[in-house]
Amino acid sequence: MKHKPFSNDISALARDVLGYLNFSSGATDPRFLDNLNRLFAALDATAIEEQIWQALGNTLRAELQAARGTSDAFRQVDQAEAVLALVFDAVLPAYRRFHRDLLFHLTDEELFRPFFIGRVCEAVLRQGTPWNDTERIVKAAVRQLNDYIGYRPVATLHNERKIQPYDHEWVGTLPLWIRGAGVAAGPYAELVETALAILDSTDRSLLFEASFDLDQLDELAVDPRAYDFDHPVSKRPNYLFGQWDMHKLDESGAS
Repeated sequence: MKHKPFSNDISALARDVLGYLNFSSGATDPRFLDNLNRLFAALDATAIEEQIWQALGNTLRAELQAARGTSDAFRQVDQAEAVLALVFDAVLPAYRRFHRDLLFHLTDEELFRPFFIGRVCEAVLRQGTPWNDTERIVKAAVRQLNDYIGYRPVATLHNERKIQPYDHEWVGTLPLWIRGAGVAAGPYAELVETALAILDSTDRSLLFEASFDLDQLDELAVDPRAYDFDHPVSKRPNYLFGQWDMHKLDESGAS
């Protein structure tokens, strides 16, 4: 697809993102996530016919070709080129197929938000070379993305049997806010910013009674699974209105 010349802002953001993709091993970098989020928002503000996540992939590919060989940072771009192909052509479609039943109610536009795409990039990079081993990387990346189970109401008998969730019960959450990277671009950005501002201004004694400390929050995310509000499990207030991810708590209590 032929693209119009990018604005300086979009080009600069794209090159910052590409620098991470070309040299990183997948460690979380708030600056990368922030730049990716800003690039997503900039593309969303332009008049384009394709979906934003597709425009993001095409923009990064085009900018990578333009940057190739122009500096030491882009003298060799094999890793960034391979990662872009894996993320946009392999892992995102594979993730959609893997959760075709669980996430049937979400469109690609709703699911493939900027911070989620950032998590996909991290997951791909963490699999390491060789980058042409597509099957290995895709399978491992999807497994890594599916790191959330939440409340699981399963009847448990009083015996030694261990009832473990099966693979398709696990899902990747959609980050709305990440410390150091800010609020995810999109239709709910203002709502999330306002909610965080309210929490930040809430009386500390009230937050203490609720066992909540905003300074201990590293990420705010939404469970993308559909809810049946008539089902008994969905009548648990703590489940509907938020909970800590027990698999992400560390010794400091941050999550």
